[in-house]
Amino acid sequence: MFCTSLLLSVLSCYVMVIFSLCFFSCCFPDAKERSAKRFSVDGVFNYTSLLLSQEDDMLYVGAREALFALSLSDISKTKLQKNLTWGTPAGKREECSFKGKNLETDCFNYIKILLRLNSTHLYVCGTYAFSPICAYIVSNDLSLCLLFTS
Repeated sequence: MFCTSLLLSVLSCYVMVIFSLCFFSCCFPDAKERSAKRFSVDGVFNYTSLLLSQEDDMLYVGAREALFALSLSDISKTKLQKNLTWGTPAGKREECSFKGKNLETDCFNYIKILLRLNSTHLYVCGTYAFSPICAYIVSNDLSLCLLFTS
C-alpha cells in the first residue's frame, strides 16, 4: 500500500512538471529558454549547503571539506570561482573514529551552515569530524578570519 501511494505521488509530480512545461511553452511562446549549467570538482563530494548572495552575485556552495564561491553569470567557469579547502586534521579524524564513526564516510568536515554575516563576511559551520566548528570567512577571497568551536 505504501509503495503504491509513493509511486502515485511521484507520478503525479512528473505529470505536474510536464503540464507546467507545456503550459508555459504554450502560453509564453516568446519566452527564452534558460540553459542549465553544471558545476563539480573532481574529488569533492556532498554539495550540501547553498547560499545565494545577491550582494556580490555569487552562489556559495558548501561541500565535504570545501567551500566554493561561484559567479552567477556562469557557475561552470572554473576560472571565475574562488574556493577554500577546509579539511579535518588527522588527529580529529582519529578521535572521530574512536567515537565509533566510520573513518571513510563520517570523519570529514561537512559544511552545513552558510550565512551572510555582513557585506564582507560569511558565517560558516562544519561538522569537523563530529567536533563542530564555525568560522568567519572573508567573502571576497574566502580566507578564514576567525575559528571557534560550538
